[in-house]
Amino acid sequence: MKKKNISYLVIVAVILATAVLLFLRNGTDYADDILEFHEAMNAEGQTSIELIDQALEEEAIDQETALKYKVLSVFGSDQLPDAFLSEIRMYEGSGVLRELTEKWDDLSDETKVELEPFRKRPDDPESWVNLMVANQPAETTFIPGAHAVSRGSETVYKNFLVSSDNKVKIWYPNEDFRMREVFGSRITNLSADTAKKMAQQIKTFLDNDNIMEGFEELMEKKLMDDGTLGGDGKLDIYLAPLNNAYGVCKAESGVMPTASFIILDSNIGASRPNLLKTVLAHEIFHAFQFLFPQKSEDAWWAEATAMWSEDFSYPSVNSEHAWIKKFIDNPATSLFEDFPPRNHDYSAYLFAYFMSHNFGDDIIHQTWKACGDDSCLGAIDAVLEGGLKKQWREFTLWNFNQAPAQFYVDLPSFPKHTTINSAEFKYIKVKSETAPVKVDFLNPLSATYKSALNHTDSNKVKQIIFKDLEKFTKNKNASIKAAIRLRGGKDMIEDWTDKKSRRFCIDNPEENIDEVILTFSNGDKKKWIEEAEITIETNEDTCYVIDQKDESMAVLHIPYGDGRSPTIADVNAETSIESEGSPSAKANPKAKYSYMTKWELSYEYKQTRDEFVMDCLVQSGTATVPKGWINRDVGIITFDLSPESLGEDSTFDVDVTMGYPHPEGVYQEVPPVEIKCFALTAAASQTTLPVMTIKNAFKGRIFDMTAKGAKIELLNSCMHNSCSNPDGFEMQTMDEPFILEIKISGK
Repeated sequence: MKKKNISYLVIVAVILATAVLLFLRNGTDYADDILEFHEAMNAEGQTSIELIDQALEEEAIDQETALKYKVLSVFGSDQLPDAFLSEIRMYEGSGVLRELTEKWDDLSDETKVELEPFRKRPDDPESWVNLMVANQPAETTFIPGAHAVSRGSETVYKNFLVSSDNKVKIWYPNEDFRMREVFGSRITNLSADTAKKMAQQIKTFLDNDNIMEGFEELMEKKLMDDGTLGGDGKLDIYLAPLNNAYGVCKAESGVMPTASFIILDSNIGASRPNLLKTVLAHEIFHAFQFLFPQKSEDAWWAEATAMWSEDFSYPSVNSEHAWIKKFIDNPATSLFEDFPPRNHDYSAYLFAYFMSHNFGDDIIHQTWKACGDDSCLGAIDAVLEGGLKKQWREFTLWNFNQAPAQFYVDLPSFPKHTTINSAEFKYIKVKSETAPVKVDFLNPLSATYKSALNHTDSNKVKQIIFKDLEKFTKNKNASIKAAIRLRGGKDMIEDWTDKKSRRFCIDNPEENIDEVILTFSNGDKKKWIEEAEITIETNEDTCYVIDQKDESMAVLHIPYGDGRSPTIADVNAETSIESEGSPSAKANPKAKYSYMTKWELSYEYKQTRDEFVMDCLVQSGTATVPKGWINRDVGIITFDLSPESLGEDSTFDVDVTMGYPHPEGVYQEVPPVEIKCFALTAAASQTTLPVMTIKNAFKGRIFDMTAKGAKIELLNSCMHNSCSNPDGFEMQTMDEPFILEIKISGK
């Protein structure tokens, strides 16, 4: 019995340990070296770079000193002051070396002398690593500026391997050496034998995994020949003890395109193959980026897409997952900012991932091709379908990453991180009183999230209305996406960017909301959005709606020829209109029915004309217009059914705002017209329509009014009825007009 209990305890312990491990892995299975890497990149505390930036912000050091300390930090130099030492490891140092290249001419001579060894390739006798080896007694102290001991033309980098495609040379030291332990236990002795094994593993990756070939095909370029540097024109990769970064890629020039070289931290070793292969891909992609013109402000996109390249080359390793939580947990940080949080530029790979999954991998190449024309941010805006204005709202919705907005997929799975865990995510309990929803100041290319929870009394409340949406969306690049969870029926996603309000009829199972998650996003590259406040109201009145689609044939009467006595062409046309709306204000208590108030009705209209023929009036012949002359429109109709607004004949005025984009195309498309009387063809044409509001556009009439609803005829509206111009000329005939029906929602 005792043995049995012990067995049970062992089984329970194993199950609990497995559960903890799965929790740490967040539902995704990672190799041990990648899991270790994830934990290192998300460790609490500040890196040396962050400590240096903090001192700079506090004006404890100047810009030049900060840059010098950052370079010393990347290479683990013991000249870095103790105040900036940290056990929190950075990922790589390419950005620091990029900044060093850009600012080199502005540095003082003294600083240039100190930092020159760090600019040289490791096989250069005057490089930091060879000077370090030359000064390595039992307690190694490396003073870059002093150069007290010189090995002349000697270098410890005489051994190398070459990839099978003859494009890459992997250098490793030919002797053992050690560095003073500056950053604690991470610093180890460098064994030439260990470095050789690491070089052999890199060669295997290059030979078998098509890293170079994949990037060449993607970017449609080959790396630049670096002349005799490294002995020939190949890309040189050096294995050296960076100690505080996994790798760097340094451009040979600050003017793009340029050749480059790579240093990989020899401490990675051969025992962490998954980490090694993804760092290798990351740094090689930096080398390809240096083939394209770019600006200093594009550094964030360089890091974002280099991180994306790890997934491109090794889609199932998922090293890049280390950065997802940092991005999703910080939606208020602009896409292009380096921090906060730490390494936000790496985390921005998620946007590159979103782009490639929606538009294909070539979208990354297209952005880099266009970076030199403006900036990489401008290039992204230019190459994306609909630009950032359209795609940013979709991306920020994706980052909610829960049903019904769970779109990310990956091999074998995508982590379960969600914006619910962000500091910006706020819950609003909707009860009987009005609930204000405050949207704070939004940075460019950022977002915030609010959840409206339905806590109303369903026996009393019949409607929940989200109002004043335009107070946020009045900025042209502001957007609102709604992820709607229902108590019964299917969950849904809606775009509220062009809505002033959204009414939910609780009696209708298809609108009985449990929760609405709102994504407020700013798709502008430069401008902030000021704080705004929308409102959530409840209503105990019966919920009335208009929701219908009507289709019919109409006959258009098109005059042509002599303006005083025109010829009329009668043209059949397929006509359809979708109408959706609800009251936009609460009815006066004196109104007989609660739908007798102000209404707002959105519509989507389309009319397609059949082929028609017109006679040529000057010469014999005809002009033939083929089928396909299309008119489209999207707009909003507003009217007031309040008793005081109705005429004696139950008529009312109707305002129309028209010209919003139609999902199928522009306002008007005219096919090519064959004009035989002149033996020519008029080219096809397209016409757009600006958004405009027409007051008192036409009249409406309400009839058959009961507690269950009513009917509305829109008089002289060419979208709904027969219509004439102001002179009385009949422009369109319909056998039966489209009648709008007010109904109780869900009935």
